[in-house]
Amino acid sequence: MRKEIKINSQAEEVASQVSDILSKNNNRNIDYNLVYQCTKEVVDDKNILDEVYNSAISILENKYGVLFDVDKKIEI
Repeated sequence: MRKEIKINSQAEEVASQVSDILSKNNNRNIDYNLVYQCTKEVVDDKNILDEVYNSAISILENKYGVLFDVDKKIEI
């Protein structure tokens, strides 16, 4: 339970930072690399890095309405 609280707290912090960056640039579209870089700066425990990253992506999509750019080389 404590681990989940830490993950959610750090994911909220990452999402807030990314949202602030987007607001300053008046942009709603970003790539995943920006989120990953912010996550690496916030997370102190590398064992939960991926979990915080995935949670931050979810928060950005659901709470902040952020749209992610998709690599055009990848076929769907």
